[in-house]
Amino acid sequence: MLTKVDVETFKLLRNLCAPDKPGMKSYEQLQKIMDDYLCPAPSEVMKRCTFNQAKQEVSESVAEYAIKLKKLSLNCNFINLKMALKDQFVSGIRDEVTRVVLFKNKELTFEAALEEAMARGNATKNAAGSLRILAHKNSKGEMYTLRNKKFDRLWQHNRLRPHQKTICNFTAKREMHNPSRSYNNEREKKCYCCGKPNHRANRCRYRYKTCNVCQRRGHLEAACRSKQSMTSSRPGKPRDRQYDIFRTTTWEKQIRTQRLTHKTNFIPCKRAM
Repeated sequence: MLTKVDVETFKLLRNLCAPDKPGMKSYEQLQKIMDDYLCPAPSEVMKRCTFNQAKQEVSESVAEYAIKLKKLSLNCNFINLKMALKDQFVSGIRDEVTRVVLFKNKELTFEAALEEAMARGNATKNAAGSLRILAHKNSKGEMYTLRNKKFDRLWQHNRLRPHQKTICNFTAKREMHNPSRSYNNEREKKCYCCGKPNHRANRCRYRYKTCNVCQRRGHLEAACRSKQSMTSSRPGKPRDRQYDIFRTTTWEKQIRTQRLTHKTNFIPCKRAM
């Protein structure tokens, strides 16, 4: 072995074997010396301290907590390993109700404590799952109840006024048999941007133009409503005023003044009647 290692390893062995020489040691002794140097044995006190401080985490199940305790106890060298596992398992479990139940058992073992804790944990999960399912079903039932109430109100409303339903059905059938009617109505409407028919205002190419009369953007002079309102009508004829919502007509009466002629002190005088 000494003839196969490099110079640095031989120096390390010589320092570890001092004051003896490496050639005076057997192969097993040299191997143990190197193992103790490269992989020193962990501190038993430190390992037991870590084991006694182990607690169940929030995201850790009961089975995972038991496996963690077994792993931490490997280098603790307990005289009674089962008792140490049982004591730390009961004191470190998160569920207080389960801990109280385990404390009441005088002849408790580690296996029995693990079985009881896992059974209670599974029962708690199943109960929570059933409550969620029941709450989901209740919410669905309430939603269906609200929908049924809404449909009942609509049905009663339609039942009280059946003539409206008849009128709507008649109108729908008439439009179905005469689809060109609605199209002709659209063609007859004039665009309020340019004043021409056969198209809508949102598709008019003059919808961004500025009027020469009112200086407003969105229509031409030909479709300006301010111009139409400012145009004066002739006497005796109706004058129209167009607004966005309604149309009014004002009639102006012609008042003719009659004059009478009479003589006062032989002087002709005229008086209006």
